[in-house]
Amino acid sequence: AEIGCWMYTSERQLMRLRLAYLRAVLNQEIGAFDTELTSGKVISGISKHMSVIQDAIGEKLGHFTSSCATFFAGIVIATICSWEVALLCLVVVPIILIIGATYTKKMNSISTTKMLFHSEATSMIEQVYVYTITFWLNYSFDSYSCPCFKF
Repeated sequence: AEIGCWMYTSERQLMRLRLAYLRAVLNQEIGAFDTELTSGKVISGISKHMSVIQDAIGEKLGHFTSSCATFFAGIVIATICSWEVALLCLVVVPIILIIGATYTKKMNSISTTKMLFHSEATSMIEQVYVYTITFWLNYSFDSYSCPCFKF
């Protein structure tokens, strides 16, 4: 139920962000659309970035608050039942958090590097595809061209 409330909140916030983004784009001078902004950038900016924000507000924030509440309730129950277990948890949990943060940071850097190489490879493949199409078009139209144009 609480995740559903966060999803509803994220939808409302996302609608406000989309309207603010559209207003900001429409308030740009006309010269900005010639050099910096294209329709593709505007559409990809709205769709890609807004979906990330919606996931962050909707699911991630809901799960985070639920997990924090469960953790603190567990610490309170452990303190009431057995204070030794609570002390052990208070020592072990920060170590686990540090290891998890280090792992996340490393995975994010690997993901960023992977995305960079992936975009470069995609660009190269697109160029090869365009050059191949151009070559085959020239080759096929040479056979139909007038003999007087051949050297």
